Amino acid sequence: MDFSVEANGVWLDAPKQPDGTSCGVLCIAQTYAMLKYNFRLTSVATTGGEISITRLRIMWVILMQLDVTTASNKRAKAVEATGLKLFKAFKI
Repeated sequence: MDFSVEANGVWLDAPKQPDGTSCGVLCIAQTYAMLKYNFRLTSVATTGGEISITRLRIMWVILMQLDVTTASNKRAKAVEATGLKLFKAFKI
């Protein structure tokens, strides 16, 4: 039984970076695609558009890390302050 396949991207014979600066992003995007689709036994291809999306995801993670770290630091300081108050209260 034949199944029709609609191709939205350009299939690559081998991983190729679209420019001279995307090698790390290509590695991340290709690994993600392999992990996501490998269990379905499908052919994996990474397009230039996926490289751009992966680059944006990486930038978002880097930008959000400051907020996550700041929130974690505030919680850690609050926990430490509470611990010090308990030590003083119970004279530990």
